[in-house]
Amino acid sequence: HGELTGRVLLLFCAGLPALAAGLYGGHLCFGRLDEAAFRRVLLGLFVVSGAGLLWRAAGPG
Repeated sequence: HGELTGRVLLLFCAGLPALAAGLYGGHLCFGRLDEAAFRRVLLGLFVVSGAGLLWRAAGPG
């Protein structure tokens, strides 16, 4: 239906290194964080992500 274009494939391939890094980082951290530490890390990532979205939305353009 036209959803799989060259640009989509290019962006998918561009995202593969980030996916691999995330999987590797998750594998390294698995079992080393207790539940409370995991929740703090996850909350921190949400805060950083939300701040980035707000910064982008408030910026020019």
